[in-house]
Amino acid sequence: DLVSLMVQQDQAVIFCCVRCLGSVVNNLTHNYELVRNCLDVYSGCLLHYKKLALDGQEKEVERNHPTTKRSLYIVGLLMRFFDFTEKEVLGPFPETTRDVVLDLLLFYFQLEELQCFALKAIGSACVRNSQMMLTPKLKTIYLDILSDSSASLDLKIQVLSNLEQYLQEEDDRMVKQDQKWTKLSKQEDLKEMGDVSAGMASTVVQLFLKDVLECYFHPNVGVRQAVLRVVQLIILQGLVHPVQIVPYLVCMSTDEERTIRGNADKRLEEIERKYPGFVHMQAQKGVCLSYRLQKVLRAQASSTVVRGFRIQEEGQPDALNSSLYTILRSKQQRHAFVLSVLKRFDEPKVDLTELVFLVDNMAYFPYQTQEEPLFVIHQIDVMISVTGTNLLQSFLEALKPNIALETEIEQTGENKEEEDEEDLEELLSRLPDNTIVLQECLVASQGCLLLLLLKQHLKTLYSINDNKISEYSPSEATKVYEKAICRKKHAVFNPKTTMEKIKQETPQEILNEDDKRSLLSEFLEFKQLLMSLDSDGKENDDKNAISNAEVNSDISLRTTKTIPSLKDRTNNNTLKVQSKRNSKSVNRKRSHHTNTKNRKKPRRNKSRQKRKKSYQSSDDEDSSDSSDSDFEL
Repeated sequence: DLVSLMVQQDQAVIFCCVRCLGSVVNNLTHNYELVRNCLDVYSGCLLHYKKLALDGQEKEVERNHPTTKRSLYIVGLLMRFFDFTEKEVLGPFPETTRDVVLDLLLFYFQLEELQCFALKAIGSACVRNSQMMLTPKLKTIYLDILSDSSASLDLKIQVLSNLEQYLQEEDDRMVKQDQKWTKLSKQEDLKEMGDVSAGMASTVVQLFLKDVLECYFHPNVGVRQAVLRVVQLIILQGLVHPVQIVPYLVCMSTDEERTIRGNADKRLEEIERKYPGFVHMQAQKGVCLSYRLQKVLRAQASSTVVRGFRIQEEGQPDALNSSLYTILRSKQQRHAFVLSVLKRFDEPKVDLTELVFLVDNMAYFPYQTQEEPLFVIHQIDVMISVTGTNLLQSFLEALKPNIALETEIEQTGENKEEEDEEDLEELLSRLPDNTIVLQECLVASQGCLLLLLLKQHLKTLYSINDNKISEYSPSEATKVYEKAICRKKHAVFNPKTTMEKIKQETPQEILNEDDKRSLLSEFLEFKQLLMSLDSDGKENDDKNAISNAEVNSDISLRTTKTIPSLKDRTNNNTLKVQSKRNSKSVNRKRSHHTNTKNRKKPRRNKSRQKRKKSYQSSDDEDSSDSSDSDFEL
């Protein structure tokens, strides 16, 4: 009955029939002759149509495609549920039966209309015969499909499904073997047997893991879901070191699909719990891969600019990498992560859209304490003070030298360079013919502008004033900044000027008159912005200096009332020494008078007198030294 159902029903029923047949024959009847007959019939059908195809009768083969597809599917399932390497199963069949079947399936993979069915049959056969995946032909087919971005969508998903099917079956088999070996623990070396059984799965995974992970950067959600399922099985079985998978899990946690995000977050939390610090080690790489994924997803949409946040159901924006920031629980890890993100702004030739993506994330990270946004603002101030100055210097060095100004400086000795650097007409005369370097400097200045906008956004979002910023120091461990922070609602980070800059065309080597003036105007605006920041910093320093001076003057006024003059201090010191001597002598006389009543008068030693004289002389020297030290002060 099961064999007759395989001839008539669809794929789901055929799968159940062959699986049931395998359980009955392998465990009860051991009627492998029936299995050999089935394999002989359907493989013979495939051999017949293969011969027709080789003889040039393609139309006859196309006419019988339904029969060929059914035969491919059944042959693959028979290879999955029956072990054709055992003599009992093979019977009169040759030992090369498995290799012959694999070559037959690979032949039908060459026919375009039958590729997907051939791959499905190959995947079923490889579940029990994992060595097939290590053969050069099949390995090349799998790797080409996974790595080729133009490969068929169905083929990609089928290859990933084949790997998932193999790993799932291997996991079930290991569970059954563990249950069986627990009963035979005294007779068998379970550790050695388990390692040998898991070794083949680990070899297969290491062979295809890199291409499987890279295959995730695909616009189709079905491909991304298939990759995630394979990755989850690899992590659960512990087939490879998880540190190489962490960046891709961070990337998956930013996916548009909620189920993918949720599963990726769970896997990251499990890895951080089992291996503390692994997520932090690969956090920066994970953010870069997140940007890469968003570029792939935005390529299908109308929006060309990649943003680093999403709008939640409540209408509030949330950073795409917010879950990653939440997993980094310690202060040191979060500081190191923020510094690694800000470091991208110092790297040359970083895409401006990537900087927007990073700033969006930092604008909406779930900061928990006051110290976290203050640390970001502090690092922004440090970076801008260095990077902004370097950009201005690079821009000025790319201009033509001002010969007239140099001769005037040599004659008069007066430096008017700063005044000329702020004159638009003077700068216009110094523009070179090729302005690519100047335009690149202004594009790079957008990174500084983004950081300034981020600073202002954080100040508004968390109600941070300038006094808190000036008082904050990362090296101080104060509990004042450990308080929970409140976040305002409906505060949107929107860098308009940078977004307009991204939408502009690529820079041109030769500009017209209007473009040159706009270029220089943009430079002067950026320079004025940096100058205003420097002046604000100087004003804050002056205020701090004034306040310190007031405090010092107040202290000096108080001390003048209580501390005598230098002459008085020296006289007081001598009086104190004499009073100490007198008090000592009086005390000695009193003690001597009281002691003579009770005991005999002790003999006075000459050395004691000498010590007393030396003590007095040392007191005199100390008084003179103290007076000298007071004079020096």
